[in-house]
Amino acid sequence: MKKLLLTIALLLPSLVWAFDFQVSLPGGNTLYFDTVDGGAKLVYPNTSGVPSNGWVGYSQPTGSMVIPSTVQHDGRDYTVVEIGRYALYDCQGITSLTVPEGVTTIGNSAFYYCSGMTELRLPSTLLSIGSQAIGYCDALTDIWIDALTPPATSNSFYGALTANITLHVPYVSYQTYSTTAPWSNFGSVETDAEEFTITALPNNPLRGTVLGGGSYAPGTLVALQANAAEGCFFACWSDGDTVNPRALTVTEDRVLKGMFFEKVHDTMNVTVGVHDTVTNTVHDTTVAILHVHDTVRVPVVVHDTVSPEMFGLQVLSADRNAGIGVGSAMLPAGTTVEICALPLEGYRFASWTDGNTDNPRTVTVMEHDVYMATFSNLGIQMPSTLDWHASVDGKYLKISSRVGECLRVFDAQGRRILSLTTTSLDTSLMLPSAGVYLVQLGDGPAKKIVID
Repeated sequence: MKKLLLTIALLLPSLVWAFDFQVSLPGGNTLYFDTVDGGAKLVYPNTSGVPSNGWVGYSQPTGSMVIPSTVQHDGRDYTVVEIGRYALYDCQGITSLTVPEGVTTIGNSAFYYCSGMTELRLPSTLLSIGSQAIGYCDALTDIWIDALTPPATSNSFYGALTANITLHVPYVSYQTYSTTAPWSNFGSVETDAEEFTITALPNNPLRGTVLGGGSYAPGTLVALQANAAEGCFFACWSDGDTVNPRALTVTEDRVLKGMFFEKVHDTMNVTVGVHDTVTNTVHDTTVAILHVHDTVRVPVVVHDTVSPEMFGLQVLSADRNAGIGVGSAMLPAGTTVEICALPLEGYRFASWTDGNTDNPRTVTVMEHDVYMATFSNLGIQMPSTLDWHASVDGKYLKISSRVGECLRVFDAQGRRILSLTTTSLDTSLMLPSAGVYLVQLGDGPAKKIVID
């Protein structure tokens, strides 16, 4: 009997000293902590190594669980600053989990195989998540994270079904999370903030119009387009940006004015003083000095912008059901520009009507020119296939594609509305107004989209 008691006594320290103290939570769950510099660390109770024995001798936390932000030990309060490795390993009974503010680090395999957890909330203070920390959490559908900067990760979501998870992020960080792996690999990235208003208007409605503007969810990509009236020109937006059309990511309420000005031709009256001196020097005596002061009217043309002769460049399609021409514009004489023919799905570019087969094609504008593109049907034997998908959801255009593709949107007249590189598998954007648009990915055929 004494030998048995001695054996038990020898075993007890390995259990007692695996953690510094324990905390009982309302609802019956118990958590285990170590004291560390700066606060407390949530730890796995049985071992500091691989928890091959599971929770033997301890009750696993279950249900909807909130890790406390502060814990008490020996009459002292400790801020929880770290989640240790394996801290909640294999706790399959946890249905939701909230990590408190103040935690900066989540260790390796901390929540590994919490297969019943559907919701996870992470704090704004979080800086890093360890390897497989959220691995094989197959039931997860939603992760909320308040950190403005995506925490550093290292294979943190190993085995997790990220395509089934919606990531909820701060609205000011939407674009960052949407373009930073592995966060950008989630099924969708959303923000729960209210919509913001983009107010787009001209500085003078008699000089031009602006398309775009409205109320949008944070992170939405919208397009603004400034169109000058006859005899006027667009100079820039009120924030100094000169790009037109302009793609804008919504992050806050904004007012943007299109700055339009008239092409001015003024005549100035210039006074020219002519001073002629007539001298008679007979006998070295000055007889007379005549000062003539004449005022003459000199026509001077002043331009607030230098405007050489302008010519119209028209880039048309022989069959608008097969494709469009891109590049129509009013341009100064001598301008060299690139035009192109954009085939629609099921067609390919054949040639220009002057016999040229370059696409895109560089032309120099010296007069009013018309370039007509012709297209041919690919036929049954050579079907056109798109490896991307475009759809309309209310006022939004949604694109599903590979990451890193060049996405272009044109209106029905062949004017480019916007151009960008896709940074996630799903791109959502708002177009300026209802109408027919053509969407092209890479240099492939375009897809026709109708926004009601």
